[in-house]
Amino acid sequence: MAEQNLTPPVPKKVEHRREHHGDVFIDHYEWLRDKESEEVLNYLKAEAEYTEAVTADQQPLRESIFNEIKGRTLLSDLTVPNRIGDWWYYSRMVPGGQYPVFYRYPALHEGDEVVRYTPPTVTPGEVLEGEVVILDCNEYAKDMEFFSLGSFQPARNGKLLSISVDEKGDERYEQRFLNMETGAFLEDTIPNIAAGSFFINHAEQLIYLVPDESWRPWRVYVHDVGQGTEDHLIYEEPDNTMWLGAAMSSDRSSVVITSSNSEYTEVRLIPTREPKGEPTLLIPKSAGIEYYAEPLNIAGEQHLLIQHDYNALNSELVLADMPREGESLEEYAQRWVPVIRHSEHVRLEGFTFTATHLVVTARADTTTRIFLAPREQLPIQWRRRRPAGVTFMEPAGFDEELYTASVLRAENYSPVLRIAYTSYLTPRRVYDYFPMSQTLLLRRETPVLGGYNREDYRAYRDWAPAADGTLIPISVIHRADLDMSKPHPVIQYGYGSYESSMDPMFSIPMLSILDRGVIYVIAHIRGGGEMGRSWYQNGKKLAKKNTFTDFVDVTSYIAA
Repeated sequence: MAEQNLTPPVPKKVEHRREHHGDVFIDHYEWLRDKESEEVLNYLKAEAEYTEAVTADQQPLRESIFNEIKGRTLLSDLTVPNRIGDWWYYSRMVPGGQYPVFYRYPALHEGDEVVRYTPPTVTPGEVLEGEVVILDCNEYAKDMEFFSLGSFQPARNGKLLSISVDEKGDERYEQRFLNMETGAFLEDTIPNIAAGSFFINHAEQLIYLVPDESWRPWRVYVHDVGQGTEDHLIYEEPDNTMWLGAAMSSDRSSVVITSSNSEYTEVRLIPTREPKGEPTLLIPKSAGIEYYAEPLNIAGEQHLLIQHDYNALNSELVLADMPREGESLEEYAQRWVPVIRHSEHVRLEGFTFTATHLVVTARADTTTRIFLAPREQLPIQWRRRRPAGVTFMEPAGFDEELYTASVLRAENYSPVLRIAYTSYLTPRRVYDYFPMSQTLLLRRETPVLGGYNREDYRAYRDWAPAADGTLIPISVIHRADLDMSKPHPVIQYGYGSYESSMDPMFSIPMLSILDRGVIYVIAHIRGGGEMGRSWYQNGKKLAKKNTFTDFVDVTSYIAA
């Protein structure tokens, strides 16, 4: 059937009145919200059939691109092993399997840090002598209509494995425990939890979160593994504007409970040795700041490392003692000692620790970078209270104009920092960085089958003027041999919400587009986080219009 003779389905109009705060809104398509309605399903089916009909002539192209993507993708992919206790843990995707298979392999205890933390060489399709299958998710899920793995955490003593499983697709998980020595599951199960559970106290207890009816995590519990006792409620967040989270502190001394929204935060600490006690509130949400805190032992006393935005829009990092009862934020802040001062041009995004170093991620001119400083400098900084007493270094070797580097793994008991690296031109790489010797080792690069030459492509930054004069960063990717004096088709993408950044990432599907002479453009519009906190604030609430006009202005710039 010729496209011009097709008639698209037209949804009927049914007047539905909504009134809020004295304003009346008539919604003619409210009826489409009923996902169980046969009439709604029939309409959606008609839309799908119309789309299929008008794009029928594209089917050969779709099949060709699909086969290219499949031909470039390694189906039996694997992860780089992570060392936890006395074992290396890793997974493989196997041909014909929908889900990963998890393994472990004995770790070395002799040699220097590089030798001890060099993972075994795991080759796709080959069995590593001495490896042990922990969990074959394909076999485990063979009788399930749906399967999604939430958390996967082996205990450091190598005895128990904690997993959470979703069998319905509603992101409500059931917690289960596997005895890795016998291969049998414990009778303990915890239904209807969020995915991010974790062990404490040598895997004798588990911390987990429970969501409410709207899927907002709002309660955090401690479970005594294998004891058959009632789980203890540690904290409940009644404010439905706050999202609850929980994590183990880097030094493993505390459970860090965080209540947050996009405007402010509350952090509570509870000692892991007494998880059923009363959590200690650090800074109340009434202070109106966003912050995160990690406990830090200095001279035998508990201190804090705090990342905050108090009079620091892009955040700063400070050392602090514990807050005193009844004192105001202004009084408390007077005792803070700066580690990284606020900058208008650099956005602090997070921090963590290895056994020897403080690790900070920070974003400047759209790019996130990783910096490290010896942990031994922190107590010195606290004692001296100098403005700039901590010296940071950056791993050498990341020299592309546009790239993404992120912390994959940093542990308080490990001397190595694992880093993920990618760009528009570089497939995902996994590095191990040993900061004591400043050694950067490539552990794996995701292969592109059939041959790939990064020199065949270009990726660079450009800037498009918005109507108000603001320069919008854009990423441009195309084949290197493209004649840029001639017009070419463009696929333009943008997001611009929730301070999410569209960071450089290698894409096998994108190669099929670029090889056909298409230019791919990403517009880093306001509302995202590429240019710091103000970039986000200038694209939300009353300034949300900027997100859309920025995209239009980038389109006009590219077209011109």
